[in-house]
Amino acid sequence: MMTTTAIPMNRSNFPKRMELLVSVRSIDEALQAVDQPIDILDFKEPRLGALAPVEVSIWHEAVKRLAGASGVASVPLSAALGERDTAAKLAGGVPAQFSFAKAGPYGCVTPDELTQLWTDVRTSLPNQVELVAVAYADSVAAQSLSPEEVLRLAHQFGFRRLLIDTYVKDGRSSMDHLHDKRLREIRRQCNELSIVWMLAGSMREQDLLAKFDSDFWPDGFGVRGDVCQLGRASELSPDRIRQWRRRLDTSRRGLRTEPNLNRSSF
Repeated sequence: MMTTTAIPMNRSNFPKRMELLVSVRSIDEALQAVDQPIDILDFKEPRLGALAPVEVSIWHEAVKRLAGASGVASVPLSAALGERDTAAKLAGGVPAQFSFAKAGPYGCVTPDELTQLWTDVRTSLPNQVELVAVAYADSVAAQSLSPEEVLRLAHQFGFRRLLIDTYVKDGRSSMDHLHDKRLREIRRQCNELSIVWMLAGSMREQDLLAKFDSDFWPDGFGVRGDVCQLGRASELSPDRIRQWRRRLDTSRRGLRTEPNLNRSSF
């Protein structure tokens, strides 16, 4: 069983703005996205599932093209490893220059199954790459633990970051599945436990407009479909990325006026 100890967080080093993660599926998309005002560049294949991985060769090409001789890309790089059937096998192929990796919890219906997945993946990942806990907002469809249960386990096993996504891509977002009350409680617990959290899963800018003054906004948002021209499997739109950044920066939560929320997101 995983025995990671919780790591104290130095809040003074965290950026004040809400962070924006953008998912890409190719080097061409990565080169487009990295020139935009994003905070994390995430590699996944949106046509094959929620956290479907790209070819391993793309990870290494990304390091070559984006990190160069310095070995450090201009934005942190993240790799989706798929679900429990592929995650541990692929984890060893993640370049050490990546900052994050994440594995989908599909089929993990007990705490022991999920912590075993985390253990297997963490054992294979390079030490420099941080494993991010993932929960599915539509946990019943994903045959997985609820976000609240994943959050509790993540804290117990020393995770510093949590991503909430949707497993089924049917147009419903994480907000649609969890609603205000649950999101508010998740936010409260994350703040209390010093876990940074990001909300992904069919997120739309119109959701932000509708919840502009919400008291459950996360530390960041992960987007794909809403920054593409015609849905998540189509080409990226730099204009849409910039529009999302402006929306986050002008929101009450994005401005980070509350000191206890000045935490870096995944």
